[in-house]
Amino acid sequence: MIARWVGALAGGALAASALAQNADIAPFLEIRPTVIATSERTSFEWFDQRYQSSLVGLRGVLPNGTRVRFAQRLARLPGEVDRELIDEAFIERRGEWRIGRQRMPFGQRQVVNESLWGGRYDTRLAFGVNASVYAFDEGRGRATGAGIRVGEEVGISLMAGTDLGMQPTSQPFIERDPSEVRLGAGHDLILGGDASFRYGGMQGTAEHVLFLNPSPGQRSYALTDISLRAGPPVSQWGITMGFHRRWDQRNAIFTLEVDAPAESGIVYRVFTRLEGGLALQGGFGMTIRF
Repeated sequence: MIARWVGALAGGALAASALAQNADIAPFLEIRPTVIATSERTSFEWFDQRYQSSLVGLRGVLPNGTRVRFAQRLARLPGEVDRELIDEAFIERRGEWRIGRQRMPFGQRQVVNESLWGGRYDTRLAFGVNASVYAFDEGRGRATGAGIRVGEEVGISLMAGTDLGMQPTSQPFIERDPSEVRLGAGHDLILGGDASFRYGGMQGTAEHVLFLNPSPGQRSYALTDISLRAGPPVSQWGITMGFHRRWDQRNAIFTLEVDAPAESGIVYRVFTRLEGGLALQGGFGMTIRF
């Protein structure tokens, strides 16, 4: 819980500094109303198919170049692991350090994408290779530990500690047993390698991640995630196809997502998730940004 206190103190200091320095701070709104249908139920949610929440908040830059972001969720994510209404709350010197609740760098954030209270330091190694080291503490039964990410388009990542990888935003397309996403049920070590590319309107990512040293009653496993997006290079139009395979499960998951921009700040979304030739999930929604 030390990281929470550090984040709170840093936030208070930031607010005082922002007022004193006449900072360039502006509100923002990102709303993601989504209808999700499965074979069992149809529901309306305030998060999208990747568990990215609807947000309201503030962001800006201080006169000395320090940046600030505070994002509040409009609804809680499902499950008991991440009950925070604060999605992000940090101050940073971009490319150097960041303190507060933030999405820690692991791979391309397609498999492990956790918002955690902690601190991060960014640096550049030999031959111009980027690296980030970080530590975090979500409290008892939730993620606590440290990690490192080396590389950019091609990279390796390591996260070590306790109760890692349980938030809904991690492995968003994989069916997980409820026993795997309860307090104290994560892994103590996560290793990953990843690569990404961009060529014209095409962009793709590939990750392979090992979840090791499980909590009692859990098991180790490997997960592969590959996605390819096609669309105009300077537009939000796009079709994304994905392959997601957790190798201790019987079938692979295939996903198809279509993004179609409309009026300024609005993008419509249609998506489906398939396993063994059968649709497990489908739906539609929109993302509205102000």
